[in-house]
Amino acid sequence: MSGAARERVVVTGLGCVTPLGNDVATTWAGLAAGKNAIGRIERFDPTGFATDFAAEVKGFEHPGLRGHFHRWCDAKARFALAAAEEALADAGPLGVDPHRFGVSMGAEVSRPDLTEMAEKVRALATLTPEEAFRAVDPKDFIVMSAFFPASLLAVAHDARGPNYTTSTACTSSAQSIADAVRVLRRGGADVMLAGGTDRLVEELMVMGFGLLGALSTRTDDPEHACRPFDRTREGFVLGEGAGVLVLETERHARARGPTSTPRFWGTAGRPTRGASPTARRMAAAPASPCRPPCETPASSPRTWTTSTPTARAPSRTTPRKAQELQQLSAIIPSPSRPPSP
Repeated sequence: MSGAARERVVVTGLGCVTPLGNDVATTWAGLAAGKNAIGRIERFDPTGFATDFAAEVKGFEHPGLRGHFHRWCDAKARFALAAAEEALADAGPLGVDPHRFGVSMGAEVSRPDLTEMAEKVRALATLTPEEAFRAVDPKDFIVMSAFFPASLLAVAHDARGPNYTTSTACTSSAQSIADAVRVLRRGGADVMLAGGTDRLVEELMVMGFGLLGALSTRTDDPEHACRPFDRTREGFVLGEGAGVLVLETERHARARGPTSTPRFWGTAGRPTRGASPTARRMAAAPASPCRPPCETPASSPRTWTTSTPTARAPSRTTPRKAQELQQLSAIIPSPSRPPSP
């Protein structure tokens, strides 16, 4: 193993925007106090939806957005900018070569507001194809793309090194951190901003996951709806926000001053029972200092079935799909303990 591969990685900065608070201190205080951020949706009227609750980011307004940043940023990008700024402030002056400073973010494609989308479609329907083509703002495609937060952070903080976007649903942020660690360990950068961002509490997401039968419908007791490892679980709860870490090689961190920093030991993933032969072949590939991110998708069913119901398959499905979902549900057996009240 080369010296670069043995490079230790440390965490020198933390930043977040969550339903519990718009910074690390407030979020941690809420966690320590046992606060619950799940409640009835306020961003839009959820009347008529099977699920009318979620964990929303509230009271958030990024104060430093000016010029093109203010004009271009959507909600997920604003969350990422705020979390990254807090993380960088926490880390202190980095003194890093911009070409050795990279970004690795987990994100998904943004969804348009349902009312706004309907208005645009109605307006475009009155135009000829040529007129409609000229009427669409290309900026919208860039801002809504999954890679926009990582690109924005690179521009905002002059990070000219490696720039990655991971878009693998629930595992996106974890995989983006694993990717960043791997870059640092192989000597591809000295500092990486790593994490994830998204805004999920919106009509299309609540509607879509509701039609899949994936969301909890415990509307009479939303505060206790999120219980992923309980055998009485009946769906997950949508949340949103951003979390960003400043990751550095230990050598770079010590050179600029900090000595008491948590070390990032690594990541791991393995195919679950019933994983495809392709996933198993990927997992059998030679190991690297940080497990290859290709191993983690094979574990995605495990993440999914810890919160979705085991007693039934999502509605509007085929018999074959129902059989596949039952096989996935068997990956994690139901706990033997009695159900929580």
